[in-house]
Amino acid sequence: MPAKRESLSLEKVLENKISDEWFIILKNFITVNKYKKGEVIITQGEPVKGFFFINYGKVKVVSSIDDGKDRILRLSASGDLVGHRAIHAETFPISAIALTDAELTFIPVEIFVKMIRNNPDFALFLIDFIATELRVSEYLMKNMIHQEIINRIAIIICFLIDSFGYDLNNKGQLNFTLPRSDIANMAGTTYESVIRSLAKLEEMKLIKLERKNIVILKESALRNLTGRI
Repeated sequence: MPAKRESLSLEKVLENKISDEWFIILKNFITVNKYKKGEVIITQGEPVKGFFFINYGKVKVVSSIDDGKDRILRLSASGDLVGHRAIHAETFPISAIALTDAELTFIPVEIFVKMIRNNPDFALFLIDFIATELRVSEYLMKNMIHQEIINRIAIIICFLIDSFGYDLNNKGQLNFTLPRSDIANMAGTTYESVIRSLAKLEEMKLIKLERKNIVILKESALRNLTGRI
């Protein structure tokens, strides 16, 4: 997966995917909203009124499980859609929370559905987007069950590389590092196990820890631990 850009306008993503007429229609119905880090964008169980496109910022998609805890399902960034899987649902099966300050464009569900029906290239774009999401979700689900903890942590680090890329001003440093508690959540392990695994990866000279940041020293060797990505 290519790393996401820091910002990507809705117009740019939809370029050559919808007609000029539909660009005009969209401008009359969309709204742009800004969210602070930690702010809830979608709440699980709320009525589906529309979907969101991320102009800039980073978002985590979570779902409540039986014990009442939230499990991180996906990470999203500029150029991504959020909430779209609820297209024919009455309520959202997930919540979405801003990991950073973010700006999202809201598209009402009726307009979104009509846009799919009237723009085949957009429909194909959406199918490809959802298919890619499903492949990644299935891979993560399988490997979070069967892999050793250190391998799970390596998978998540590579997932962060692929999702958010590198910091352009600091060689090898992740553009965004999840809090250790969120890494534990994704890996299905404890905070303490994450700390130990990161220390082990640093001892193996695959990464370097700089306070809360993670610097990648040997990406290919790190990916060898993942088995795939």
